[in-house]
Amino acid sequence: MKPTQLALEEARLLGRYLRGELTAAEAQAFGQWLAADPRNAALLEQVQDADALRAELAFFAALKPDAAWQHVARQTGQPTVRPLAPFSDDTPAQDGNLFTTDKPAPAWWQRTAWRVAAAATLLLGLGTATYELTHPAAPSAVAVAPVPAAPAAGEPASARAQLKLANGQVLNLDELRNGSVWTGDGIRVAQRGGVVQYESVGPAKAGAAVAYHTLAAPRGSRYQLVLPDGSRVWLNAASSLRFPTAFTGAQRRVELTGQAYFEVAPNKRQPFRVEANGTTVQVLGTHFDVMAYPDEPGVRTTLLEGSVAIERDGRTARLRPGQQATCALGSTSIVVGPADVEAAVAWKQDLFAFRGHSLPEVMRQLGRWYNVDVQYAASLPESHYSGLISRRSTLPKVLEMLTLTGEVRFEQTGRTVRVEPKTPAPGR
Repeated sequence: MKPTQLALEEARLLGRYLRGELTAAEAQAFGQWLAADPRNAALLEQVQDADALRAELAFFAALKPDAAWQHVARQTGQPTVRPLAPFSDDTPAQDGNLFTTDKPAPAWWQRTAWRVAAAATLLLGLGTATYELTHPAAPSAVAVAPVPAAPAAGEPASARAQLKLANGQVLNLDELRNGSVWTGDGIRVAQRGGVVQYESVGPAKAGAAVAYHTLAAPRGSRYQLVLPDGSRVWLNAASSLRFPTAFTGAQRRVELTGQAYFEVAPNKRQPFRVEANGTTVQVLGTHFDVMAYPDEPGVRTTLLEGSVAIERDGRTARLRPGQQATCALGSTSIVVGPADVEAAVAWKQDLFAFRGHSLPEVMRQLGRWYNVDVQYAASLPESHYSGLISRRSTLPKVLEMLTLTGEVRFEQTGRTVRVEPKTPAPGR
């Protein structure tokens, strides 16, 4: 792809990222773009300043594009070019010449490709994001711009967890030296860089009681676990998983509180079962996500790959990839429907993904990740939010973006966030 087209394609990706519309493939490409050049991160940093965005948009709105392009061409002695025709996110990247002349793109243009990407981003991405933030659509559906940022003091740690052993001993994993190894109960446990890995060190003793361990990721943290059978588990904030140190018998059974993403090692002779708040998910080998927080209205299972069976109070439902099952608390029914897979597992990529989420739904996620309690005023306007936000952002920055909706404001005191309606402007 030519430099000009590459710059505009990067701008298109950033625009879609700001509006929370990236596909999985685009999200991977966007991550590579972000890591490729410090100026890319600097461009994203501008998104955190809403006043600066509005100033940029006002500047671009005041430009006369044709006159500006002609002036640039005259000053540089290059062929006369015209502004690019408006294009949508559906415009494919192409290899054709974007200029009206048949001459190749001049060197001065190639050297300024990144600046073009920045300008195009403001027009294609930030403009849309700011417009949606300042002009909420009914019913208060607001696009929240993502605010990726480097971790700062006071932000939640990314890998803090406790491992409770069968004898009741508790290991604070973030305090252990990287590479630490614990041996006991016939297993070897290694802790490296936010991952706990279990390995058998010998055959289980006949008649020996099965030992259970519990891995807990507190609020403001997440952790990864490799089970004795090689299955991988990602624990979200405020979650815990109880599991045996060796899978014996006819089933591999674990107990979940909170949310986790599973990549289960195949074993047809020994199905894998997840018990979560009255709901059982049974699989042979697959990738899926289970959300079963006690403060959520139900248990939600999202299937990415393979097949799972959902059991609740004698009822059973089977999921296909791309489907989601919801089991409401206090109900025996299992509701199966299409899943927003990217939103369901966004937390695994350190993102909040909101798709028309209500204010309480948003604040429950923020409370778990930033380790804060949320209080609400007696009367609040109904608001819904859509968009992506990096979980590496500071809480004040996230609350600042939510405040731009014009619906509510936030007051943070220590570990408590209070939500209040915005005070009406004078004369209204």
